[in-house]
Amino acid sequence: MITAARALTQDVLPGMISWGEWESHKSVPIVRVSVREDRDQGLALSHPVNIYYAFCKGALLLSLKTDVMHDLIDERLAGKAPGAAPASKAGERGAPQFVIDIAPKERGAIWTLLAYGLEQRAQTVAERSRAAAEMLFRGAPERAADPEAMRALGFMIAGAAPLTPDGGVYSMTPEGVRDPIRGSAYAPVWPGVPVPGSPIEKALGRLSLFRAELGFDEEQRPKRSGTRMQSLHARVTLKP
Repeated sequence: MITAARALTQDVLPGMISWGEWESHKSVPIVRVSVREDRDQGLALSHPVNIYYAFCKGALLLSLKTDVMHDLIDERLAGKAPGAAPASKAGERGAPQFVIDIAPKERGAIWTLLAYGLEQRAQTVAERSRAAAEMLFRGAPERAADPEAMRALGFMIAGAAPLTPDGGVYSMTPEGVRDPIRGSAYAPVWPGVPVPGSPIEKALGRLSLFRAELGFDEEQRPKRSGTRMQSLHARVTLKP
């Protein structure tokens, strides 16, 4: 697979990718695949793109950083890394065949992507809350300036009080319902994401590891049936 990938990249991007041994860690050779900037080919990179890989005890290890690769090799040599999945009995969940661990660094690339994804989801859900707030404001304009009165009215009519994605209260302005941080639909404000003190920031601050697992399980089948039956299980684990 590696040989085929190397030949393909040399054909598609000739002279733009360097591929060779970079260093050795505990007698395990580490190979670096580096993409170089080539303005003649229309490829301009703000930062160099490097991928490191190594074969260690029958496993292919991949990383974007050498220090992470060193840790992976150490774990593999110490027998702490994932290995071959043991056979599972019928009706029991077996070991996963595919595992991916992501430990997002605060304010890093993955952390930022998660923040924007959660912010977009929060904005979508907030549309219903904004609509409920507008219903209350227009139905009882005499109470619009009293947040506690609007809260009580919301519980009396709908059983809930409309709040912003950050737990704040809406207000009624000439341009419509306004979020104190994000503005209104006609005069929006785009705050930094995640908003300081928001539930999204608190959730991301407690997330240290994301793990996704996929595996195949042997299923029970009739004794006379010679067909092998398997099911696919997926598990997502979040560790604070």
